[in-house]
Amino acid sequence: MIKASIRKIVLGGVLAGLTAALSAARAAEPVEVHQAPGADLPPQLAAEVRAAIDDLLAGRAQPTVPIDVTLEAGGAVVRVGSLSRRIAIAAWDYPAERTVALHVLDLLQPGPEIPEVSATATATAIPPPDPGSAAPAAVVETRAAERTPALVGPLSVHLAVAGARGAQGPDPWMVSGTAGATWTHGWLRVGLEVGWDHALVRHPIVPSGSPPASQAGQPVTVNYDATPLRLVLAAQNRLIVAGVRGGVAVYRVTSHESFTEVTPLVGPFVAFKFPIYGRFRGLLVEGFDYFARRTELSSGLSDTVYSSPQLAPYVAVVGEAVLAP
Repeated sequence: MIKASIRKIVLGGVLAGLTAALSAARAAEPVEVHQAPGADLPPQLAAEVRAAIDDLLAGRAQPTVPIDVTLEAGGAVVRVGSLSRRIAIAAWDYPAERTVALHVLDLLQPGPEIPEVSATATATAIPPPDPGSAAPAAVVETRAAERTPALVGPLSVHLAVAGARGAQGPDPWMVSGTAGATWTHGWLRVGLEVGWDHALVRHPIVPSGSPPASQAGQPVTVNYDATPLRLVLAAQNRLIVAGVRGGVAVYRVTSHESFTEVTPLVGPFVAFKFPIYGRFRGLLVEGFDYFARRTELSSGLSDTVYSSPQLAPYVAVVGEAVLAP
């Protein structure tokens, strides 16, 4: 009898544990993210929005109500249990995906506690619902949008600082500054920018027998400056921008004489986006510029002691601000 009772106790404990585990599994409702029928959206957008929601809910208690998000071309419909909300989205990018996740979190917040009352008190004390009672929900939605400023608007301005080095031995190291504006539509970026390139001052030694004779065997100070004007065409997604820059540059090489030239230039680049705050973001850019013309300073022995760059790899850091629509 004692052994039978022990078996019953153990079996009952196991069954109770399994029941609790199944109940907990049922309590964790799934998160469903899908596109509205006919919506022309990137195929990976649903997965990216789902990842943003999972990241925001990580470390929090599992939701006990189903979460369903429908993505549309100009917005999203968020349903959390019996609550729903429509969000306007100007452009689908990382801040927009995080905005959807924040609205999911907002709808998951518990409502205000309501004290228990008797049935009689409910019948006599609770007034009929006020048609204006939906106003607090609108206030919550507005405040949520204020907390998550998104990068919206097709126009942006940017400033960049770069370091470059001519690929050939006599070429100088350079520092550059660039300012410009960009128009964005979906995956397409079109920009116009103007810059200033300045080479670190070099002091090459003029060999003996080279003109001018008074400077033969002595170091000569050489400067290089350029002012490029470029058109930028690129394709982008949420994280990467890749494209090409092309235009013209006016450059000057100054030594004991001054040489000024106008040259076409072109070159590819790739950039990696990273958020800063609100309407501000940064880009880390790598690429190279090819100059169709160059100037060389040679000694009397035909040795090149200095040259303007023809192929110049560079690395740049860009700060971009998105203008309000």
